[in-house]
Amino acid sequence: MLLNESLEKFGLSSKEAKVYLATLELGKATVQEISRKSGLMRSTSYSILEALIAKNLVFALKDDKIMSYSAEDPQKILNVSEESTRLLKASFPELKALYRSAKSRPKIKYYEGLNAIKEMYNDIIRTKGLKEYLVFAPEDSWMNMDIHWISDFKKRRAALKIKTRTILNDSPLARQALADSKKFFAETRILPSIDASNDFGSGVYIFREKIIIIDYKKSFLAIEIQDKRIADMQRLMFESIWKNLPLSPG
Repeated sequence: MLLNESLEKFGLSSKEAKVYLATLELGKATVQEISRKSGLMRSTSYSILEALIAKNLVFALKDDKIMSYSAEDPQKILNVSEESTRLLKASFPELKALYRSAKSRPKIKYYEGLNAIKEMYNDIIRTKGLKEYLVFAPEDSWMNMDIHWISDFKKRRAALKIKTRTILNDSPLARQALADSKKFFAETRILPSIDASNDFGSGVYIFREKIIIIDYKKSFLAIEIQDKRIADMQRLMFESIWKNLPLSPG
């Protein structure tokens, strides 16, 4: 392994490693000499030397009003590394306990491909005790995913008495979904749009402490995030838009 790589693994930046090695090789040198040796600009070398002094890896000397620098013994790097490792090991039980106790850490799950997306929809309506979920989606992209399967899914969801409140971008299919809302145990509102053909291509589903974001345009990719704070934020945004939309589009 190259010396630069070893020092970078220790925790130095690439430029810090260059300046330290140049200083170490020169023994005692001015900023200009270290700059030439390291191949870095003088101003850069000076700021890095200051950083290395703060890390106790370089020290400054002043002779006849001329500032020069020397590197500390490399053994000091090893001593610092060993001490850091010792302290980390001593703190390890507490660190693990904190990791395990973090209840707010989001749980993330990915779905990719049409079959995986369909199974994800099935999982939503299998959620025990689910009475309603919120949807922000492009009706055209959703129906075109597999129109026969989606039609059957809507019937199965309605039969289970799981209600949806859905915000759709304006399109003929969206207006048809609005007309069919009662039939499919749903409430639907439509975003006004200058361009009725506009299709934003992604959907957001909000239920319980989960949100699911689906990209219908790129190989059917979905991300499920389980986190109460994130779900509550998305629910608040949905409700804010929902209450400001008319019951029927203009």
